[in-house]
Amino acid sequence: MSGRLRVTLEVDPIERVDCDLALVSLFEDVRPPAGNAGRADWRLCGLLSELLAHGQLAGREGEATLVATAGRIAAPVLLCVGLGPRSGYDAAALERSLCRAFERIVALGVHSVALAPPGRGGADVVQGVRPLLVAALAALDAPDRPALQVHLCVDAAEEGRTRREVERYGHSRRLELVAAPAAPAWRALARPDGA
Repeated sequence: MSGRLRVTLEVDPIERVDCDLALVSLFEDVRPPAGNAGRADWRLCGLLSELLAHGQLAGREGEATLVATAGRIAAPVLLCVGLGPRSGYDAAALERSLCRAFERIVALGVHSVALAPPGRGGADVVQGVRPLLVAALAALDAPDRPALQVHLCVDAAEEGRTRREVERYGHSRRLELVAAPAAPAWRALARPDGA
């Protein structure tokens, strides 16, 4: 039987989500790293920028690099996937990169992953949810695949629209939308800057 996909919507950024692996993407022609890759780079004290500067990471389409996080983000491992040049990025490139990323995640034996839906915000992010779910389910479409927990990290303003998009696609018996656990009360008090 094929593996099940369990989806949880998180309003926390990916670096705070307790999971096996966090996933970020890099464009080949965007420096310094932006979005979640930029946040991860900051949390890792510029490690991604250093790898880029030394040619060990480039952001080329199909590229994938695993980075140990040494406790600087909640997931012990960060998977950086290349998207190629931003100028040539379209729906077909998005689908290819998501399929490769989820194939790698499943091959690594990961049980839970945190990532943000692709896009720059608003409707753009919501449009990225469906290809993300399709890619994840395709990677799990083999006999004896274990379940995969996907933590979709979204802004609070996008949570409702994203939830509706997941529910719209949730007709699959293999997809389940799971409520996020309540954040511990101490989290709000732990860091005055909210980071």
